[in-house]
Amino acid sequence: MMNVPLHPAHARRAAISGLLLLAEILTDTDFEHPEHRMERVIKSAYLRVYLPEDRIRAWDRHPDPSPARTRRWEPYGFIGESMIEDAWITEWRGGRFVCPRRPQLRMLEGVLALYNAFEGMGRSTIIPEEVARQADRELRKLRASEPDMKSHILTSAWHVPLRWFIPFTPEQRIYEQIEKDDGRMHGSIRYRGALGPAIERVNHAATILTKAQLPETLIVELGHLASWLGEFPADSMLELDYGTVADLFESADLALDESATEVWASIDALASGNPDEAGLHYTNLMGRWSAAFAVAFSS
Repeated sequence: MMNVPLHPAHARRAAISGLLLLAEILTDTDFEHPEHRMERVIKSAYLRVYLPEDRIRAWDRHPDPSPARTRRWEPYGFIGESMIEDAWITEWRGGRFVCPRRPQLRMLEGVLALYNAFEGMGRSTIIPEEVARQADRELRKLRASEPDMKSHILTSAWHVPLRWFIPFTPEQRIYEQIEKDDGRMHGSIRYRGALGPAIERVNHAATILTKAQLPETLIVELGHLASWLGEFPADSMLELDYGTVADLFESADLALDESATEVWASIDALASGNPDEAGLHYTNLMGRWSAAFAVAFSS
C-alpha cells in the first residue's frame, strides 16, 4: 500500500492528474507516427496560481506557448508535457508573477492517487505495483528535498469545470487570438484576478448553494477548491486558462462565451430565491459546454 499522505483536495486533483497521465501513455507505434499521436492528444484547461516575483525563488521561464512534443518518462510511459522544472512567468498589473510548473510533483502524485483510488478493483492492471512503489519512493525523496513543495496548477481534460468560473468576475475575462502550431490564429479565453477576493467569492458561492440545498457534492467540490487556493498568499494572481480546450470551439463562439457571467447570474438568482431564473442560466451554460462535457466524461 502506498501511503504518502495527501490532503483530500490534493488527492482528488492528483487522481485527475493521474488519469491525464495515463490517457497520454501511447504505444510505440503511436509515438513513431505523429499523425496517430495527434489524434489522441488531450485538450486541457488550467487553473494556475501565480505568486509575486519577490515572494518566490528565481525560476527559468517556460516557453509560451509550450512546444508540442511527446516525451518518454520512464517507467510511466509517454507524456505530452515537458518534465523540466521551470515556471510560467507573466506580467500583471505592473508586476511580475511566477507559477512553478512542478511537473514531476504533479505526475507522481497523480500516479499514486490513481493507484490508491482503484484499490480492490484490479489497480495493478492500470498501474503495476512496482511502478507505484517507484513513484512512492520518488515522491518521498522529492518532498524530503523541499518540504514546502506544492502544486500551483490544476488541470482539467476536455472541459472547464463550471466551479472554476466562480473565483472570477465577468470583468476579468480576457478574449485573445493565439497562434497555433500550424500558424493559424484561434480564439481563446483566460480570466485573471487577485487571489484574496477570488477565495471570498468561492466561499460566498458555497454559502448560497448550501442555503439553496443544492447537492452536497457541489458544496464539497467548492470546499476543496477554497482549501487549495487558501494555501497561497492572498496577493497572488489566479488564472483560468482555456488552454487547448479552446480548440473544441469556433473562435466566433469563444468571442461570445460569457460563462462566468452565466455562472454568477445563476448563483445570484439562487440567492434571490429565484430557482427558475437560476435554472435558465444553468441551461444556457450547459448548452455551451454539453459537447465538451460529453467528451470529458466518455473518455
